[in-house]
Amino acid sequence: GREAHSNVPTAGADLGPGQARQAGDAAEQAPDESQSLHQAPAEAAQWFPPMSAHTHIPSHPRLTREDVLDCRQVADLLHMPISTVLEYARRGLLPARKLGRRWIFLRDEVEAAVRSARAGGA
Repeated sequence: GREAHSNVPTAGADLGPGQARQAGDAAEQAPDESQSLHQAPAEAAQWFPPMSAHTHIPSHPRLTREDVLDCRQVADLLHMPISTVLEYARRGLLPARKLGRRWIFLRDEVEAAVRSARAGGA
């Protein structure tokens, strides 16, 4: 019954059906189940790069609430409608990152983009 409900292979998965039932008491399965919680599936490697790719020392201090802006805050800062901010973010005219359904902006990147656009003679 238990084998039919689980798609996660356990340590006894390579055993035959009779052997898996013999080794399948609750005391022996507890380490296998907790071990499977800490192992990422093979498909996760394509979505999440190894941690070594993310473990670098930042050249700037940690982000604060003042550093991260949402669409409304950028619209207020630039004196433009929120819809225009969203359109500029989609087109790449304003530096932004989409997290789920939300767009976030870093204040220093927005300010640098505005300064470079003004210097370019808009």
